[in-house]
Amino acid sequence: MLSAHASRPPSKALVRVTLLAIAAAAPAPALDIKSATLDGHAGSVKILYDNGRTQTVRTDPDTETAAPVVSKDRRSVAWSILRYVDASYRIPADVEAYRDGKPVPNLQCGGGVTLGFQFIDRGRQIALDCSFPHGVPDEHRVLIDMDTGKTLASLDVDNETGKLSPNAPAWARFPGDK
Repeated sequence: MLSAHASRPPSKALVRVTLLAIAAAAPAPALDIKSATLDGHAGSVKILYDNGRTQTVRTDPDTETAAPVVSKDRRSVAWSILRYVDASYRIPADVEAYRDGKPVPNLQCGGGVTLGFQFIDRGRQIALDCSFPHGVPDEHRVLIDMDTGKTLASLDVDNETGKLSPNAPAWARFPGDK
């Protein structure tokens, strides 16, 4: 025999709470980037999304910022932070990146500076070209997941030859490698 409660439809309040819980648990929708531009006068990077939303990222006033680069999947954007060395010239020292409108944490080389970067897997990962501007060469490459900021892999460049091993993975190869 069925109870009286089994045949009643759920209340509207229960349906609303259930729908809100489902919506909160769902991942945020991907934000496709239409463009990203450098506003040098304001010291910021402006990210324009396909939905019309604009995001302004303030940059450190004591540094310069290189032009932002948008990934092939249009969900990631990154740019180099240029710092002065000995007040005489500037070098790319760090990278700042955003994925789906959120900053990517831990874009670090583990010492030294970030000479360059490139998106891997259409923008789901970023590879960093790391070294020191002076002294003993210590070039290495780091692969980072753009969603979590976790280091996925790292690889040293042969410091005697300045070359990668012939069997180095594709993510570690940068334009201009020897």
